[in-house]
Amino acid sequence: MTSTEPGASRGQSRAVRGLSEPGVAAPGRDAIDAALARLYPGVEPRHVTFVPAAESGSTLHGCSAFPADGHWHYVTYGLSELYGKSEDDDPDWSGWGFELTMRAARDGEAEPPRWPFALLHRAATFVNSRGALLDAGDRIDVDPVLVFARDPLLGEIDTPNGKVVFLEAAISGSAGSAGDRTSSR
Repeated sequence: MTSTEPGASRGQSRAVRGLSEPGVAAPGRDAIDAALARLYPGVEPRHVTFVPAAESGSTLHGCSAFPADGHWHYVTYGLSELYGKSEDDDPDWSGWGFELTMRAARDGEAEPPRWPFALLHRAATFVNSRGALLDAGDRIDVDPVLVFARDPLLGEIDTPNGKVVFLEAAISGSAGSAGDRTSSR
């Protein structure tokens, strides 16, 4: 898969799990929800939606934060194809082929910190504006620099729209950028 501009055919709904629109099929979102339900059975995540996704330079529809032992687990929705699959897209991969995750310390508070939502949104905007395909080991400078690894709990899933890899973002102390590089999987 090479770097491409984001497809205009991606759904522009503002829905994420728990905020879905009645009657709108979202098989990609449903596959992400199923993977998260296996990790966090019976846990209700906190949601943030990004409105409007297209006008902000991001196809990111939202982000969920799951309360876990000692941390919050954040997961994006919208870098992969949540709704339909475009005929022009790579049939093996869903959208960009990944979603982003992040963990932030938790001391039992009921609500997650807001800064990881904003940071993941900036990273998604970077991906879409630069056409940057991210992979494990990549770094991007979105002030701060983020470095990515495959999320050890979510890994990769198959969806009706293709494969999705979950890349965990961590704040790095050194500069670097994936920029306009291309990647193959």
